[in-house]
This record gives sequence, structure tokens and C-alpha cells, in this order.
Amino acid sequence: MGHAHFLAFVGRFCEFSSAIFGVLGTALMTRRCAPHILRSLVYAASSPILFVLGQGRRVRDFFVARAKINWDNPESPADMMLGMNLLFWAFFFQLISLLAK
Repeated sequence: MGHAHFLAFVGRFCEFSSAIFGVLGTALMTRRCAPHILRSLVYAASSPILFVLGQGRRVRDFFVARAKINWDNPESPADMMLGMNLLFWAFFFQLISLLAK
């Protein structure tokens, strides 16, 4: 394996690791606000479309209701710190992938 192939492999590996660590870190940090992360991500991705279609009030009401029902979920400092640590590593892997190009 040549030097260029090795750098390409390292770059791809770091990009993939960055994405995985970033998603996991974000999920851990937002667990209190969005315990059902997949459902929330789908709605967040579709909400701009609903807004453009004139359903902006419905989107806002959904987010207001979600914010009110999650207050009984306890905060977890351990989850927050682990999430921040994973985000740090995600950014570090992004930096390495840029340097490998």
C-alpha cells in the first residue's frame, strides 16, 4: 500500500469516525430534551417542508409541546460529559481527515 493510499484510508476512516462520534455525542447530550432521538430527527428534518407548506404553526406547537413534556426527565451529568468528550473526538477526527487530504 502506497503512501497516497494510506492517507486516503486514514482520511476516510477519520471522516467515518467523526460522523459516528458526532451523532453519538449529540444523542447523549440531548437525551434529556429528546429521549426519542430518531423520531425527533425525522420531525426536525421534515419541519422545514411543513413550514413552507404553511404548517408553521403546527411545527411550533409540536416543539412547544415536546419542550413541556420533557421536564420530568432527569439530567445526567455523566451523559453530558461523555457526549462532550465524543464531540471533541469527532472534531479531532475531522481535523485529521482534513490533514490527510
